[in-house]
Amino acid sequence: MRERIKNWLILGNRANWCVFILFALLVFGKTLLFDHFAFRELALQPSFVGLLSKTFVKLAAALLFASVTFLLRDKRWLILLSFLIDTWLIANLIYMRNNHILLDAEAFNMSSNLHGYFWSVLIYIEWRIDLLFYGLTALFCIVYRFVTKTARSWRAWLIMLIVSVALRMTGEALYVCDQKTTFNIWP
Repeated sequence: MRERIKNWLILGNRANWCVFILFALLVFGKTLLFDHFAFRELALQPSFVGLLSKTFVKLAAALLFASVTFLLRDKRWLILLSFLIDTWLIANLIYMRNNHILLDAEAFNMSSNLHGYFWSVLIYIEWRIDLLFYGLTALFCIVYRFVTKTARSWRAWLIMLIVSVALRMTGEALYVCDQKTTFNIWP
C-alpha cells in the first residue's frame, strides 16, 4: 500500500500539491481552533460578512505558510515550522488565559523576570486543549513517510503568494464594509 501511494505521488507535482493542501488545512484548522479557544469569537460574529472576512484572513495566513512547501525539497522543515506555530499558539493561549491580551514585545521582555515564578504559569495550562495542537502536527508527520524529496516549484509558490495577498486584502475589505454597515460610520 505504501509503495502504491509513493508511486502515485511521484507522478508530476502531486507530492508538492498534496503536502501543500494538507499543511494549509492544518494551519487553517489550528488558527480556527486558536480563535475558538482564545476569543470564543466564532459564536460572537455580528454578521455573515464579518465571519467571511475573518475566514478569508485566516485562510490567507494558512496559504502563506503552506506556500513554503513549494520552496523546500525536503519536507521535514514543514514539521519544524508546524511545531513553531504550535508553540506560538500555545504560548498565546496561556498568556491570553492569564492577562486577557495576546503576547507582545513587552511580554517577551518580562519573561526574563520570572526568576522562580515560572511554575506559577502551569495553572494556566489546559493540557487537553494545548496538546491538541501538537497532536494535529503529529498526524501531519505521518504524511512525511509517504513523501520523498521533490523539486522546487517557484511558479506555484508565486501563485500561492499572490492568492494569499488577494485573500488577505479581500478579507480586510469585507471587514471594512461590515464595520461601515454595522456601526453606520458614513452618513
